[in-house]
Amino acid sequence: MKNLGKLSGAVLALSLLGSTSSYAGSCYSHGEKSASALMEKAKDIFKSADMNNDDSLSKMEHSKAGLDKYGVAFDAFDIDKNNKISWDEYATIFRKHHGDKGSDA
Repeated sequence: MKNLGKLSGAVLALSLLGSTSSYAGSCYSHGEKSASALMEKAKDIFKSADMNNDDSLSKMEHSKAGLDKYGVAFDAFDIDKNNKISWDEYATIFRKHHGDKGSDA
């Protein structure tokens, strides 16, 4: 519960990025500075949703965080189909739809 307020703000920020049915924010390109800021926000969202701090999101964590409401479909981010989303998987899909800028995040 301590992360609920932080997560709500982060999810709202993600929703402002735009969405499709499968991916968060794939509708416009970003400059280097804004792309880096978006990647940092994505990292914050990921960390906030990771309730057990195991550096991955289970379907339950994903669902409790409400990420599918904002265009972050679990199956789209679970590249290796092991029923967990690692930060690398999340970042890979995020970069695919926001470009490579900010990849140092």
